[in-house]
Amino acid sequence: MKCLGSLPKCFFAFLFSACAEQHGSWVPPVPVEGKTMDGQQCKSPVLLQQHVSASKVAYVWYLADSDSNVACAILVAASAVSKHQHRHNADLVVVYNQDVPEKPRFAKLGIKLIHVKEAMSKGSWQWGESFLKLRVAELFQYNRVIYFDADAFPLGSLENLFDIAKFPVEIAAPRAYWLDQPYVQSGGPMVIDPRKVFYQKDFFDPMNASVGQIGSEMDWVNLHFRDRVDMLDGFYALLIGEWCASDGMYQYWQKEFGKGPEWIMEKAAMVHFIADWKPWDLTVEGLKDKCPDSQPQLLQLFQKWWDAKADVC
Repeated sequence: MKCLGSLPKCFFAFLFSACAEQHGSWVPPVPVEGKTMDGQQCKSPVLLQQHVSASKVAYVWYLADSDSNVACAILVAASAVSKHQHRHNADLVVVYNQDVPEKPRFAKLGIKLIHVKEAMSKGSWQWGESFLKLRVAELFQYNRVIYFDADAFPLGSLENLFDIAKFPVEIAAPRAYWLDQPYVQSGGPMVIDPRKVFYQKDFFDPMNASVGQIGSEMDWVNLHFRDRVDMLDGFYALLIGEWCASDGMYQYWQKEFGKGPEWIMEKAAMVHFIADWKPWDLTVEGLKDKCPDSQPQLLQLFQKWWDAKADVC
């Protein structure tokens, strides 16, 4: 793992004005996170934000096997992105392998639909078609894309991720903080710069041949890019269990930042409804049964998602 935009041996870096002064100008910092075995700190961060052409960036999701629940969840996520998008005129894009349920709903939100071939590599169980998301690496019409799964719900702007580097970034993803490290979360937000050189070198094989028996594309990403993936801060991968007392990740970031549950919700860029937390499968009563001892923000976030669903689905 490496820290995006700085020396490989770094743990955490904020690009403050002192660094920018070395390059002649100040720009807002981008937090990135990495980790090395020797624990050395980043000594000379060199990455500065640089605006990428607005017409060449996109938010992207994937839709496999015409799943109607995932299709609706993409609409919810896309509407949230549009709500928080203030600077970049980024495209909203869905890559799909079969069909898209009720396509007019996507047209209404200005979402571009791109049909792609199935990925020849397959995951296991519910991740059988998860390799399809890596088709975003062949969207060569874009300089940079931000990808995230349909069960991730934006709570704030992600636009700073379009500006994390002035050079091509093959793949950057947040630390999967609930797993043994180093390990990244490919459910997003994942930053990918589609380039033919990257595609031929790393993505062509899993798209066109099986990589063998494997759990999911997330396992492959971590195996294949283990020493090369750029690691974003784990807070981007915030799990919904943050506000549920019976969850193993309860109050992880509240303890990390020394802040309350409301502050975490206000500062979070997105929240992930992983595993059996899917909002399209739960009701208010079902949520209470699943987590009887929770902080108020748990229900508030589900209600935000349900309200958005009512508007777009």
